[in-house]
Amino acid sequence: MRYRTDWITFGVAGALIIGFVVWGAVSTESLTSVSQAALSAVVTYGGWIFTLLAAVVLLFLLYVGFSRHGRIPLGKDGEAPAYSMGSWIAMLFAAGMGVGLIFFGVYEPVTYYMTPPPPGAPSPRASTPCTRPWPRPSSTGGCRRGPSTRWSAPRWATPPTAAAGRC
Repeated sequence: MRYRTDWITFGVAGALIIGFVVWGAVSTESLTSVSQAALSAVVTYGGWIFTLLAAVVLLFLLYVGFSRHGRIPLGKDGEAPAYSMGSWIAMLFAAGMGVGLIFFGVYEPVTYYMTPPPPGAPSPRASTPCTRPWPRPSSTGGCRRGPSTRWSAPRWATPPTAAAGRC
């Protein structure tokens, strides 16, 4: 099968990208203020929707994976799957972990190191100062709970569930 370029989609996407780059080159201050305002609004008022969306997608994938639709193979009719379910789960899990490690493997620990809470203050995601040995107390008295909350159930469960739905 030969794929052709959809010139309307390509043109609109290209124009938006070029317009954004030109806006950044011509009026950096304006782009910075608009971007900061948009990020602040999303973090302040819309952060909950990302967790809700991950939970809904996880439930949907579980439904698809364990319903009759989960038995529809990829490929031609009558053709055997190229990979087993275990292989699919391992590949998607490895890809998800790889993406997380590449993007956050250095950034996240350095961020917690460079911006620790003040002495005696609770960690950014905790309501009380850390007094337990685990999660490990930081040098400033807070707990290092950031990674454990970001790497939670939806993050760990979505790639294998997607794989199970496609086997």
